[in-house]
Amino acid sequence: MTFPGKPAKGPFVTRFRQRPRRTTAVVLLDLTTRSLTALRAAVRWPLPRRTLGAVVAATLAVLVGAATLAVVLLPGPPANTPSARQGAPEAAREATPHPGSPGIDAGAASPVSLAAPGPGPSSGTPTRPVVRPAPTPLPLAAQYATVDTALLSYGASVIITNPGPVPVSGWTLVVTLPGRTLTVSEVSGARASQSDAVWTFIPEPETRQVAAGGAVEVRFRVNGSLLSAAPTGCALDGRPCAVTPR
Repeated sequence: MTFPGKPAKGPFVTRFRQRPRRTTAVVLLDLTTRSLTALRAAVRWPLPRRTLGAVVAATLAVLVGAATLAVVLLPGPPANTPSARQGAPEAAREATPHPGSPGIDAGAASPVSLAAPGPGPSSGTPTRPVVRPAPTPLPLAAQYATVDTALLSYGASVIITNPGPVPVSGWTLVVTLPGRTLTVSEVSGARASQSDAVWTFIPEPETRQVAAGGAVEVRFRVNGSLLSAAPTGCALDGRPCAVTPR
């Protein structure tokens, strides 16, 4: 009796451990040898001719059966043996069609090359839109001119221009006459109001906005003056007007 953790002792255990593992072929060969030995021991010599023929036939049957079992039961060579590994590339080369063979599309057999994508915007750094500053409007300019004269009146014209890149909305024109007795009439392009000798003109809706690079005109008539009673002052938004000589 043996206990766990202690090696068993004795001749039987030693022979059992040292006995090699028998394969299927060895088992079949042993079975055939034993069958022939038993058959030989059971037969008494000399034998009659018929009995001898039966013994030979039985012996052949045992040999054929053993060979058949050996063929059926013995496994074939593993797939990773050198012969299998050597035959696989040959079969693969035979199965692969040559690009130049008739009936084979050379474009389909050639490897497809994928172009590497070009550098794109970095996903880690957000791109900020470029904000350009809005154009700065420029001051409007005014050009005063006397357009016609009469015995006791004359006509005047003020051209208001916008030299800037953006439209300008709203303006104020101030004209100072030589006396408070002079009046203004026939105003177009603006509305006029009087304070002593100072006349203020503000735009009408159609002349309020001056387009970029554009111009509007204000016309009026000064009454009760002699030929020399020209305005003593003209300003647009506080800046003096340019005067066109007669």
